[in-house]
Amino acid sequence: MRGRCCLTCERGCFLNGTLYSHNQRFDTDFCTHCECQQGSITCETDVCPQLTCSKKFKRDGQCCDECPVCKVGNRLVGHNQLVMINACRRCLCFNGELPQCQTRRCGPLQCQLEAQYRPPGRCCNVCRQCDYEGRRFNHGEVIIPRSDVCARCTCLSAVVTCSALICPQTCDHPAPSRNPCCPNCTACLYKSVLYNNTAVFENPDSECSECTCLNGTVTCTQRPCPQLACDDVLHLDGSCCPVCAPNKCEIEGRSVDHRMTVQLLSDPCSQCTCNNGRVTCQDEVCLVPCSHPLPPTMGQCCSNCRDGCLYQGRNYTSDLDFRVNDCMTCRCEAGNVTCNTETCPVVSCRTSRKVDGKCCPVCQYCSFEGRQYEDGEVFLSRSDPCNNCTCSVRF
Repeated sequence: MRGRCCLTCERGCFLNGTLYSHNQRFDTDFCTHCECQQGSITCETDVCPQLTCSKKFKRDGQCCDECPVCKVGNRLVGHNQLVMINACRRCLCFNGELPQCQTRRCGPLQCQLEAQYRPPGRCCNVCRQCDYEGRRFNHGEVIIPRSDVCARCTCLSAVVTCSALICPQTCDHPAPSRNPCCPNCTACLYKSVLYNNTAVFENPDSECSECTCLNGTVTCTQRPCPQLACDDVLHLDGSCCPVCAPNKCEIEGRSVDHRMTVQLLSDPCSQCTCNNGRVTCQDEVCLVPCSHPLPPTMGQCCSNCRDGCLYQGRNYTSDLDFRVNDCMTCRCEAGNVTCNTETCPVVSCRTSRKVDGKCCPVCQYCSFEGRQYEDGEVFLSRSDPCNNCTCSVRF
C-alpha cells in the first residue's frame, strides 16, 4: 500500500457459518447490530421502550413491540393519548380501544337563557356580548362610556345598564382636582382660599368664629365668650361677645326701665320700648272692627267704635235712629251704620208731585162739581152741558 513500507493482512470475521469482511456491518437479528473489525466482532442491541399497554404487537422487520393505536375517523391516536371526539367529548386511547371517555359538563351562566349562544367549535353556551358606542364587551364587563366618563355601565345578558359613578368620599368644600367625577376631599377650598386638611382659620365672614377644614368640609363655630354676671346682655357692633346691658332708657325726658313700653306724648300712635339701653319705637296697629267709627279724641290713637258713628260728616250716638233724607232711615250701632230706603209704589195718574216731608210723589187732580179730573182731561159741565171744561193742574 502507498505510504507503507510493509504489507498487512486485513483479517475477516466468521460467525455462524458466515464470513464477514473487515469494516463490514451486519445484523444478527432485528435487534442486534454488529461490525467486523480486524477479525473481531462488536455488536449493539437495541433498547426497547417500556410499554404500558397489555396488548402488544411487533411489526415485520422491527425489533421492539408496539402498542395498538385507535382509529378515530381519519385520525390515528396512539396508546394512552387523549382524543377529542367532538367539542364536548374526549376519550383515552388504550390498547387500541376507547374504553374511557369523558363528557364535559357546562357550568351555569350568569346571563339569561335568551342571551346565551354556542359559538362554532365550542361545547358550552356563552353569554352574548354587548355592542356599545361602537365597541364590543363581554358579559359582566364594566364599561366607562365615552359620552360620560362619570358613569359606569355593565354588560349583562347583551344589555348595557348604566348608573352614576359612586365616589368613595363626598365633601362640601372640595379642593381643585383633575378628576371630573369625584371630589378631592384631601383639602378645602373655602371662599376662594385653599386650606390644608385639619387647618384651623378665622372665618372670613365673621371675626367672631373660627373654622376647621376636615376631609374637604369646612365647619365654623362661634368663639367662646366669658360668662356674664347679668341677666340682660347687649350685642354691640364690632364686638364678638355680649356685654351687660344698661338698665334704663331716656324717652322724651322720662327715665324708662328696661323692657318697659310707653306711649309717646308727642305722638299717641307711637309706642316705644326700652331694651338693653336702646329705644325702639313702632306705630300702634289700630284694629277698627266697625265701618263708621268716631275719630280719635285728644290723647287717643285709634278710632272709636263704641260711642257712636261718623256718617256723611256728622256724628251720631250709638243706638240712635236718624233720617238721612225723606226716603232713607239709618241706625247707628257700635260704629256701624245700617240704612233702609223706602220703596215708592208706581203712580197711575198723569200728574204727581213731591211733597215736603214725604218720600213718594202724590197724584194731583182737579175737583169740579164734586168730581175729580186728571190733568189735561176735557169734560162737560154738569150744570151747563153747553160748557166745555179742561183740567189744568198748577204747582
